[in-house]
Amino acid sequence: MNPDDYEQYALSIDFFSDPVFNESLSRYISLIVGSSPSSSKICDVGGGTGYLLNLILKQRTDLVATLIEPSKPMFYQAESSLASTKIKLVNTTLQESISTLECQDAFLFCRSLYAFSGDISFYKALFSQLTEKLSAFGQLFIYEISAVYDIALYKKRLEKNFINKKEKFKKHWPILELALQRFNEGVENGEFTLFSRDKIESLASEAGFTLLYYSHPDLYCFRKRYS
Repeated sequence: MNPDDYEQYALSIDFFSDPVFNESLSRYISLIVGSSPSSSKICDVGGGTGYLLNLILKQRTDLVATLIEPSKPMFYQAESSLASTKIKLVNTTLQESISTLECQDAFLFCRSLYAFSGDISFYKALFSQLTEKLSAFGQLFIYEISAVYDIALYKKRLEKNFINKKEKFKKHWPILELALQRFNEGVENGEFTLFSRDKIESLASEAGFTLLYYSHPDLYCFRKRYS
């Protein structure tokens, strides 16, 4: 995915990422907070502005975190907002940085995996690389979107959540709408990959992972199998 796609989105993503208004993100955070062993090294891939990672670390101050974000607008915002934290920030793609990463105890993918490629064979290689970079019984936490957006319906649902923030919603919605359109277009033209449950579980199993947790519609936790 072109990192420039996020230039405007970087200004609005955090507004729509508040777990108070997004049940899936709330469960994603709770899963990581509750499932990570003490002092784990976690790597948030495509972590954007660092908003969600910061929420995780507020609850788990023992975790050692790395954030990988290739988009410069997102990365600069992360640098600014996380300046006082101990998070290691990496402004490259995962492909560019994975060879130099330390062994991790978990990789986090929150609505970012789809954008790596439209070719499923790419993900087979990627999952194998993740296996090699994880400690024994290391984990993958994945939250993905498995269908294109019905944008009109999505807007109606969001408006109900932000009923007390109508003016901010009006300001940020056009930017999110463009991002959703871009997502749908990327899926339709084969640039992005949509992950059904069968597809993502098959990739993980082939790479040596066991499913520990699944929550409808698209939240997963896998653990590296002992070998």
